Amino acid sequence: MLFDCLGIRTDVEVRNARGRCDVVMRNRTTIYVLELKIDGAATVDDALAQIDEKNYLIPYWSDPRRKVKVGVVVDPEARTIKEWKAVPQP
Repeated sequence: MLFDCLGIRTDVEVRNARGRCDVVMRNRTTIYVLELKIDGAATVDDALAQIDEKNYLIPYWSDPRRKVKVGVVVDPEARTIKEWKAVPQP
């Protein structure tokens, strides 16, 4: 609801032919594709690689908005974000 009030449409578990993207967030100018990793051994690079391997951005390529891949690692014990990286796409 908070994101909706900010003008950000948020969809979770977005399906495509190769899997399910954890979160897709869209505002007027940008589409963010997020992959979350909760395993303590996972890295943000693992999350970003999954976005590429499963082609999570393909459904949005025809959209003129800027696209950003976001990898997030969550610490399961502390229940906080341990690490994240955003990579704008050309």
